Amino acid sequence: MLKLVYWYQQYKYLLKIYCVLQYKYLALADLKLIAMAKEVSFLQVRLSPKLKQQFEQMCAESEISMSDKVREIVANLVRNHNRQTTKGGKAEV
Repeated sequence: MLKLVYWYQQYKYLLKIYCVLQYKYLALADLKLIAMAKEVSFLQVRLSPKLKQQFEQMCAESEISMSDKVREIVANLVRNHNRQTTKGGKAEV
């Protein structure tokens, strides 16, 4: 009986820790979403239906959202452009 009480107390303690951590995580996630909501822009891309379908399949295979993949592509293009302009002696950033 004593072991059962001990395990129950440990369970309650761990459950409290889990709930606190989960609450803090959710609070941080909410803050991140609120902060991110102010910095969101939309981009409209025109693609052929076939290319869009292939892009959707590629993203599904990579388990990444289409928005995240487009963000990654745009970030890489901007980064490469900035490198080229800096190497060429043009310091426009």
